[in-house]
Amino acid sequence: MLSVHNITAAPDNHCFEHWHEVTCRNYSVTEYRRPVTGPFRGQITARRFGALTVSDVYSSFSDCGIEVTRGSGEIRRDPRDHFMLYLVCCGEVGVDQDGRTARIGAGDLFIYDQSQPFTLELGGYSRGIVLTIPRPLMVSRLPTSHRLTARRIDGRSQLGALTTSIVRQIVDFDAALEEEVANRVSASALDILATTLEVEIAGALDDGATYGGRLDQVKR
Repeated sequence: MLSVHNITAAPDNHCFEHWHEVTCRNYSVTEYRRPVTGPFRGQITARRFGALTVSDVYSSFSDCGIEVTRGSGEIRRDPRDHFMLYLVCCGEVGVDQDGRTARIGAGDLFIYDQSQPFTLELGGYSRGIVLTIPRPLMVSRLPTSHRLTARRIDGRSQLGALTTSIVRQIVDFDAALEEEVANRVSASALDILATTLEVEIAGALDDGATYGGRLDQVKR
């Protein structure tokens, strides 16, 4: 089944090319490597949540999976400029961007940047939750965001587990939630995400006082 809510509606389909077309419409224009020769199933459900877009993405390949790439040519044709937060729920996802390569397993997260070339490798079966984040909202909270892409965020760490829990809950929020409430919740979620990236990856906290201040921000 392939369907997208509040962004694009597509009929049920087991065709990889159609699934890829929908991902290009809703995320960014990409190309793919490795021909898909066996059975395929895919589903995308997506909706707005405040300033963000939240998507539940599922794909199943009978063979060894697929590589989705976005190079300089695709970026020129489609200059969408967002950060993407990817929570891997099932399976494993490989990511390559800015000279960094990581394998992300179930329960862990990573971010990648649509404005820079990247490769995503989806295994035979994978499911993930993806948040589309406008660049200004991310950079205003963490100016070094572009240096933190393609790095694994441990979903079992304290802040990683908190971020994972919030991302999962956003998917389950009532679609009829008032816009003002959704905006406030999404802003708080981005504050926690930025703190998680800074603490878990950036290593930018110099002393305990700074850490305490950021921890207080998360608690608030």
